[in-house]
Parts: sequence; structure tokens; C-alpha cells
Amino acid sequence: MTSKRGTGSEPPSGLNSSSKSSSESSPEELQREMKSLRGSLLSAQQTIKTLTEELHSLEGRVADGKCSERVALQLSRRIEDKNKEELEIARVFQTRVLPLRLPEREGLLLSAKYFPSERVGGDLYDVLEMPSNCLGVFIADVSGHGLPATLAATMAKRAVQAFSASRYSPAAILDKVNEELCSSTLGTQFLTAFFAVVDCDTWRMRYVNASHCPAILYDEDESFQLLDTEGLFLGMFQEPMYQEREVQLKAGTRLILYTDGITDAINPSGEPYKAVRLHDFIKSNRSLPVCEMIDRILEDLKAYRQVGPGEDDVTIVGLHVVAELLPETRIVIPSEPKELARVESKVMAGLRERNYSERALFAIKLALEEAIINAMKHGNHMDKARKVIISYSVDDKRAVISVEDEGGGFDPNAVPDPTLERYIEAPHGRGIMLMKAYMDSVTFSESGNKVTMVKRAPWA
Repeated sequence: MTSKRGTGSEPPSGLNSSSKSSSESSPEELQREMKSLRGSLLSAQQTIKTLTEELHSLEGRVADGKCSERVALQLSRRIEDKNKEELEIARVFQTRVLPLRLPEREGLLLSAKYFPSERVGGDLYDVLEMPSNCLGVFIADVSGHGLPATLAATMAKRAVQAFSASRYSPAAILDKVNEELCSSTLGTQFLTAFFAVVDCDTWRMRYVNASHCPAILYDEDESFQLLDTEGLFLGMFQEPMYQEREVQLKAGTRLILYTDGITDAINPSGEPYKAVRLHDFIKSNRSLPVCEMIDRILEDLKAYRQVGPGEDDVTIVGLHVVAELLPETRIVIPSEPKELARVESKVMAGLRERNYSERALFAIKLALEEAIINAMKHGNHMDKARKVIISYSVDDKRAVISVEDEGGGFDPNAVPDPTLERYIEAPHGRGIMLMKAYMDSVTFSESGNKVTMVKRAPWA
């Protein structure tokens, strides 16, 4: 379950910034850190620019006979030494960007490996602990190499950590990260990225691809899917228009995220490895555990390349669901309130069989009633021809209940908070407030016409 790294990428003693949790950073702390990093980035870029301009000037003077070649050579060596110094600083920053370890979740295996190029690029990845038993899986590739790229990667990681502490939507999180980077990277660096949020109670995964290599979702059978969405680079456009999609994971599902240091790697003949080779390799070895799959991919890449480190960093992250998912019961009812009793009797019976307490039964019953009435009233507008679909599963650890209507959906973030004084008389919002108060987790689908609620057993 630990993060694995390639040779030479172990962090120097004392550099433990990646172990700091996102909840420890206030918006003010993030702004201060971004300001400091922005200053470092500007300083690095300016130094390189100044020395390069001096060299070009001296080269011109040498050509005109106004300066000796010895002086120009001395400056050239200064620039070379400065570049080596900045490259070493970049390596240090890169180790700080990568997580020291990966979080653990029951029923889930995680593995990751990173190999830096000689120039040090701006690859980064992270697996973030999020509220309500969710995990955020993030991978990105910064344009360029050296210190500017690693500083931009550091900014991106800290922003992702900060904004993931209070949001569940990967599109909403990347919107905030993009906004921060657009104001912090001086228009010189941008990132491609893939970000997924996995609900470890329901095993639903929402994801966004910001012009990155499509993630690969597959299992031991014939399933093989490339996860791609609409969305522009991070740090370049004010309106990147990130599209969010959702997929249901199941036992045996594997997810591979990677950077183009793999697919763009070339062999001695100058031919790239290419995505199709990676896809075919995974399909041919789909039964392997994800940690072994990563090792085998890197072995195949090394054999193909036949030389040392490539021109770009290589990063690969894997996720493997090993949990047996609960059997789910599905009930479909018309939009008639009298149907509530039938649904409640079935759900409550399953909970009583598992010895859930009366207090837990009361909480689940109340939340279920609110969800179904909301679906009938606000989703289906009490149209009896429209259905409400209730899906639920119960075991000794938790109850997972979904309620879906056939309406057009809504934006739950736009519903006013009825606990605020200015909305105390507002007609909407109380049902959602009650569901959140009585359940351990309440999430809505992207379209807003489906709510999923989780109640953990009192002893779990």
C-alpha cells in the first residue's frame, strides 16, 4: 500500500511536506504558500533569462572582436553551473511533490511508481483522503522541465489538497485549482491532469480529464474503457469547461493512470512506445494484480527503450478494487406517497435482520422519506406516470441507499442553507439538511436526479 519510487527519487532527510494533510491548510496559509512559490518561480525564470541574455550579448561581442572568447567561456560555465544548481533544487522540490505513502482503504489496493528524467520534468501524483470515506486520485504533467516545472507542480499539488478538503466534485475542484494556477504561474506553465473521486462506500467514481492521457479502466473479463472528458489544460484558460462523468466500480475493477513519459518514450530507432502498445499489453495481462501490472509495464517499457532515463519523467498509478460489493435490491414505485410504506417495510426489515439499533432505524427511515418525497415532488412533479427508483444494500457495516427520479435534476449547491437567517423562511433546502443530519454521507449524481445516502452501523 505504500508509494513506490524509482532509483534516485527517495526524498532527502527532513523533506516531509507531502505528508501534510489538506485539512491542515487554511485558505490564508495556501495563499501565503502560493505567493512564496510564485516568487521562487519568478526568480528562477528571471535568473535563467538574465544569464542567457548576458551570454548572447558576449557571443555577439566576441563575433565583433570586442570581447575575448575566454570571457564568453567563463560566462557559459557560469550558466552551466547555475543550471546544474537549479536542476538539483528541482530534484529536491520534485521529491516534496510526491507522496511519501499512499492511504489505505479496506477492499482497495493502491500502487504508484515515479522515475525522473535527467532534466526533471513536472510529473506529480497524489491520493488524497477526503471527507465521507472518499479518495481523490490525481495525476498531472507540467509543461517544460527543471525548476519552473517542479515549482508549478508544487503549486498544483497544494491547491488540489486545499480544495479537496471541502468539495467532492472533481470538476469543481479542478476549476478552483485552475483559477489558482492562472494567477500563480505567470502564464508560462500549464498542466494536463486527470482527477477522480472514489466513494469507498458505494464504489462510484466521478472523474475529469483535463487534456491528459485517458485513464484505463478494465477488469479480468472483456471490459476495457478509456476514461476521457472534455476539458482544457490547467493554468492557461479562465474558462476550461471541465466535464465530469461517473462510473460504477465493481470487485475486480482496475484503474491505470499514467503520464506521456511512457507512451512518448522512444526506442533506438526513434519510434515511440505509443498508447496502443500500452493498451494491448494491459489487455494481454489483465488478470495481474495492479501492483504487478505496473512493474510489468515498466519492464516492457525498459526493454523497448533499451537505454537509460528518457527525455521525460515516467509516472504510473494503479487502483484495484478487491472488495466484494454488496448485493443490491431495487424497488420501482410510481410517484404516489402511499408507496412509501411498502418501501420502508422492505428497507427496515433488512436493517433489523442485521440488528441495527432503533436509533439508526429512525434516522434511516426519516432520510429515506425525505429523499423519496423530494423525488416525487421536485423531480417528478407528482406525475404518477413517472417512476422513483430505490436501490439499497445492507451489511454488518453500513447501509447504502439510492433514490432516483425521472426529472431533469437540479444543482444541490444552489439550494439555500435553511439554517442561515436570511433563508430561514425559504421553502426549499430542509429535506437535504435533514438527510445530511441523519446520514453519514449524502451525495448527488452529476445530473442531480439521484441521491446516494450511507449510514454506518453503530458498531462499525
